[in-house]
Amino acid sequence: MVFFRNPYVLRHFGEIEIVRGREKYKFEESIVEVDIQTSTRSNTMDTEGANLTSRIKVWSDEQITPTDEDSGQLGDWIYYSGRWFQCISSLFAGNTLISHWVSEFDLVPLTDPKSEIPPSVVPRKN
Repeated sequence: MVFFRNPYVLRHFGEIEIVRGREKYKFEESIVEVDIQTSTRSNTMDTEGANLTSRIKVWSDEQITPTDEDSGQLGDWIYYSGRWFQCISSLFAGNTLISHWVSEFDLVPLTDPKSEIPPSVVPRKN
């Protein structure tokens, strides 16, 4: 049970296919009702110049899939404030009466070509 939830677009990635030597990503999008709070936001300098990093925390009733670096499986993405964020961790908090999932997401860099694909569904505000 999440108290301060609003509708957001969640992108769930399937398995990666290799087509003519290039990676092809299949995904499905859905509307989920979650509570999102910003966790950190900072600018860092790297060899390519300034880089914005941001992390959000999400509370949900639905399970959210984090990135699995061992298998190469992409984690779920959520569209928040006009940008995509990728799930890096998700834990079930089932030890209370209001059991729920707590997930952390990192900002997807604009250099990631998958971030250029806008959401195909639009959430309705309550």
